[in-house]
Amino acid sequence: PETPILIACNEPPAKVDGILINMAPSAPHFCERFERILEIIDHDKARRLEGRRRYRLYQERGYTLRMHDMGSNYG
Repeated sequence: PETPILIACNEPPAKVDGILINMAPSAPHFCERFERILEIIDHDKARRLEGRRRYRLYQERGYTLRMHDMGSNYG
């Protein structure tokens, strides 16, 4: 049977589709292989700057981007 969740670091998984949850400070070189990329950005200043850089990179590559500001809704 196939594994519904694959946890990896730095290397692309053999089978790619679906969703990538990026927890790295930079965009993985294989991110275009996924249908969707999700990122969680907290209020740390350095991580927010890194997130903004990735946002611009995804924007330059023509990805459809959506932001969800959960900070104003949750504690």
